[in-house]
Amino acid sequence: MLRRTRKRDIHKYTLIQLNSCVYFARRDVAFFRLKKLIYDEIKSASREDRYRFYQLSQYLLSEAVQAGKKAIEDENDSVNEFFFLLSETLGAAVALVKYELVLNEESEKFRKITGDYVGNTTFGKDGFSGSEMNIYYCIEDLMEYAENSLTEDVLKRKKTFTKEEKKRYRIAHSEYRDYYANLKKVKTITMKGCLYNSAFNTHIYPM
Repeated sequence: MLRRTRKRDIHKYTLIQLNSCVYFARRDVAFFRLKKLIYDEIKSASREDRYRFYQLSQYLLSEAVQAGKKAIEDENDSVNEFFFLLSETLGAAVALVKYELVLNEESEKFRKITGDYVGNTTFGKDGFSGSEMNIYYCIEDLMEYAENSLTEDVLKRKKTFTKEEKKRYRIAHSEYRDYYANLKKVKTITMKGCLYNSAFNTHIYPM
């Protein structure tokens, strides 16, 4: 039984080694698609679109994390440490923007219950609230730290790739780039005790 288990472990480790270049490509592309969302698309989007983009950002980050974990069986991977912090902050952005959307949509109903209080706390149609702007600045800072760590890791990994692995990395990189570029929307399903995204209790699926 021990021998059989050991053979399975060796087989698993060999498969991870063979496919690590593909997992790295998936991780890298998912992160840089996330970078484009954060820096180029969220700033000019409506609040409703920002809510969708933040959710999509969570999904892309979870993809990067999962691919990284498959490629590197190391609990202390520095890249994933930054990804974890970024994931938590994106989760805060999703929760805040959802709250603002609901508050704006239901302001009349709430005003009847609370008087002028809700009327004073509603937000403009599409502008960033002060709270969201603060979270966004935190996301930008964490993106910079994560990107620096990832870039250093990519350069280190590529030096160890064989000629065949470099070719597989390029092919996978191209395929994942097309896939993530065309991904526009995701849905989330909360599941108690499930370790997956920002708060590690939500599954995020492409639609």
